[in-house]
Amino acid sequence: MIVEVMNSNLNEKLYYEDCELLKRVAVFIMAITIYYVSWYYGKDILMNLFYGYIKNGDLKPKLFFSHLLIYGSIFSAICSYIMIFIAYKLGVIGLPKYLVNIKGALLYGIVSALALSVLFIIYWLIRGYDFQFLINSQSVLGNIFSNYYEEISYRALLVGVTLALFRNKWIAIVIPSLIMVSTHTQYPFEFKCLVFLGSCFFSYVYIRTSNLVSSWSSHQVSDMVLDTILKV
Repeated sequence: MIVEVMNSNLNEKLYYEDCELLKRVAVFIMAITIYYVSWYYGKDILMNLFYGYIKNGDLKPKLFFSHLLIYGSIFSAICSYIMIFIAYKLGVIGLPKYLVNIKGALLYGIVSALALSVLFIIYWLIRGYDFQFLINSQSVLGNIFSNYYEEISYRALLVGVTLALFRNKWIAIVIPSLIMVSTHTQYPFEFKCLVFLGSCFFSYVYIRTSNLVSSWSSHQVSDMVLDTILKV
């Protein structure tokens, strides 16, 4: 079944073949710039607007609204989608796909998430870290939105424009993943390396399936599994 899902999407392109180089370079630079500006300034704007309400308990549950309004930066996702539409109108990249083979895309995402989770668990065992079992419903629900924001920015936009420019899937996997690490400043170096690995994994899933549902479900399920059992 998974092989069928992959084969059904092998001919799908995330970019337009006939787009000239100058336009691809310009869109790539614009996308990187808009992403960073919207992330840093948009996050500050959202923090100023909502942090007081969340901190003082006016918005409950707090952790859910933090993911919804602050951590995932909905402002960045909105700006990224606008940039995606501009790139689409310029004939550089295609619009993100959601409705194509949803069942297969979800299955591919879930299976890939479980594979990634196994790798992280093995690493956790090797390092001798502690495990736990703690389901945080606020975090799980909040991640539904914040992970979607990240998939729009990192995969649909940044993977899309990088792939369109370089026409190399490995470059399109590495560059957006480095950008993702650069904006996750709250983690120590070791965990940043894990974020980089996870981002590379989700980017590969997106390129392989040409479907944002696959990378989002892979991101969401792996977060649900690992946040529940890994003690950070």
